[in-house]
Amino acid sequence: MKEFIEKSNQAAAAYLNRRGYEIVEQPWEDDIDSPVSIVAQDEDALVFVSVAARRNSDSFPPEHVNQEELEGFAISWLKDNRDHADCAIRFDRIGLLLISPDRALIRHHVNAWGSCV
Repeated sequence: MKEFIEKSNQAAAAYLNRRGYEIVEQPWEDDIDSPVSIVAQDEDALVFVSVAARRNSDSFPPEHVNQEELEGFAISWLKDNRDHADCAIRFDRIGLLLISPDRALIRHHVNAWGSCV
């Protein structure tokens, strides 16, 4: 399972890179259970991305996220990374559905809660 999670997060980071995001940090590398998998820069916004993946399914992972947990992570991260403290932040969600060993469908929900903070 850990390998599947790692590959899913790597695929999500590659997807974001291809769309011009700059990957700032990948917290899942230190804590596989981190509520935020990727911290990225998208133009003027710092983006906290949660990633969920499924395999052997006909549907994407559920969209539920714990907003308080993600916001708590962002607050803690911003306290430790003061050089990013004066910018807009956003929370995105990426869902991956593995359809073959080397292919996945990706659903990127930009600004999952509807407004920048």
